[in-house]
Amino acid sequence: MYKTKVFIIVFTTLVLTVPWWFFDKSEAVLGIPPWALYSIITAIVFSVVLSVVLQVYWPKENDE
Repeated sequence: MYKTKVFIIVFTTLVLTVPWWFFDKSEAVLGIPPWALYSIITAIVFSVVLSVVLQVYWPKENDE
């Protein structure tokens, strides 16, 4: 069961990193387009989620 849960968490987070809804030309934030800023922030969030999932669910050396 936990493999399915891990897959759903990682896959959902990965899908949310793609800027699907940025269609209009809007003002730049910090010199970059909003869709690029969104991608950078969600890439960081995805990295954090993936590291937490790996720390929690990765088998330890002493696990059998």
